[in-house]
Amino acid sequence: MNLSKYSIRGTIMRDGMTLVVDLRSGSIHTKKDEGEREYIGGGLGAYMLNKRIKGDVDAMGPENVLVITSGPFAGMPIPAASGIGIFSKSPLTGYFGEDYLFGAFGNQMSRAGYASIIIKGVSERPVYLYIDDGVCTIKRADELLGLSPWKTEEKIREAMNDRSLGVISIGQAGENKVRYATIYGDFQYSGCGLGAVMGSKRLKAIAIKGSNDLRPKDPTTILEMYKMLSKKMEESFVDDLDWAYDARDKLPANNFKGVSSDSDVKKLIGGLKERELKKVSFQHCPVACKTLCQSDGIISPITIGGISIGLLNGIYDPDTVIKAEHLCYTLGLDPRSVAVVAAFANELKEREDDIGFDMGFGKKEELLKFIEVISKGKSIFSEGIKAAAKKFGAEDSAMHSKGAELSIDTFTDENIAFGTAISHSGSYQGGEDYDTSNLLKMMMVYPKAYEAYSKEDLYRLYAAVGGETDRERLGEMKDKINDIKREFNIRQGWKMDDDTLPQRIMKNFSGEEAFLQKRLDYYRSMGWDEEGSKGERE
Repeated sequence: MNLSKYSIRGTIMRDGMTLVVDLRSGSIHTKKDEGEREYIGGGLGAYMLNKRIKGDVDAMGPENVLVITSGPFAGMPIPAASGIGIFSKSPLTGYFGEDYLFGAFGNQMSRAGYASIIIKGVSERPVYLYIDDGVCTIKRADELLGLSPWKTEEKIREAMNDRSLGVISIGQAGENKVRYATIYGDFQYSGCGLGAVMGSKRLKAIAIKGSNDLRPKDPTTILEMYKMLSKKMEESFVDDLDWAYDARDKLPANNFKGVSSDSDVKKLIGGLKERELKKVSFQHCPVACKTLCQSDGIISPITIGGISIGLLNGIYDPDTVIKAEHLCYTLGLDPRSVAVVAAFANELKEREDDIGFDMGFGKKEELLKFIEVISKGKSIFSEGIKAAAKKFGAEDSAMHSKGAELSIDTFTDENIAFGTAISHSGSYQGGEDYDTSNLLKMMMVYPKAYEAYSKEDLYRLYAAVGGETDRERLGEMKDKINDIKREFNIRQGWKMDDDTLPQRIMKNFSGEEAFLQKRLDYYRSMGWDEEGSKGERE
């Protein structure tokens, strides 16, 4: 890789500006807050959200804000580190909402000179933002309404005659404020219902282009580490289909009530592999990390969410799973949430509740129809698993953490299950070492690169791009970010019982007593009191 254009400047990520857009008034300005310079990447997003939302606000009301931050490595030739963080109060959980997308948007945002974007207020009409270096324009989005996220991206790039634009967008579900609507970009879905926040602001998409050169302090070290980390990723990376095949003896079935049979999983995953069209990646990722499958002329990414739709709903037909994830991909729904909500509806139908749908485990066409209907935002199932469980009095069958629908890897991996329970957002993507996982998140490195990156690698890279060299201070920053998120959640009504898991997950591992002790040990390690409230750190 040619790094000749990356000449020395230093502390570029700390000098980035904040773009503030008020959709209600139409005002746009840039600012620099000295306090915000103390944080980077995921930490900056947490700090900004906590600073701007002090009370218990309506997640889909005008007082909520959407914060987007670029990672310290975005725009640099650093493997799988072109991340942006998206932060808001989650309409799904009512607590701290965050997720991370990787690829063109983060690279362009960094090159445009922005460390963060704050979007507040509600537009009178549908709009999208177009950012070209230092100029931000609010544009009408009437012609984009109803379009899929990927079609929206295509239309904006055509209108601007620029295929290199970074674009994130929502689909019909976001426009209709379905509480698990996603923000989509580069074959990735956000969680936490962040698409519903964009939809509530009548913001269809954000497109960005940056042309500034980024000049790291030590390009030689970056080149050396790019080669080393790329090799480690190639050796350690496992895509979703291979992961599911390897975990076939312990994957959940039928709303987490049991384990899928080996033969059923082989039928599903083998069939998906047979229908594989190609593998794709995002910018600066050295491995092809996303799989596209084809069925009956439909092309769709297949992720752990799509696999979950099959497993949790008793459907092992690969063609139906491809169609189901394609619907999520087209309508702007998080397939991980769809899988759990549909499975919950199937269990209700099994116990003969009147749910308004002809559902049932193994019913293929009915599942596809269910996905189409919930995207319109008019069903109780559009409100998320927690709200639906309350209506039907079926909390024991609702598979969620803090209201966020569970990923199937909580059933197979005790570390992920515990990380999900103690997370501030109700979801967890990382590894056994929560400390390293939190550092990856702060620096916005792709969570599936966990096996490739060590803490030492992250510290060296951060110093090489011109950042902080005091590792103790970086560790303190990481811990302080956890305190900030906890503080935010406490203001929104968090209580200790929210840091838990359904019994179907709990009994799959060490049991409730061991879980409670592990949770207490974690609270103490964070310097919190025994009920998980923020205290003075030792």
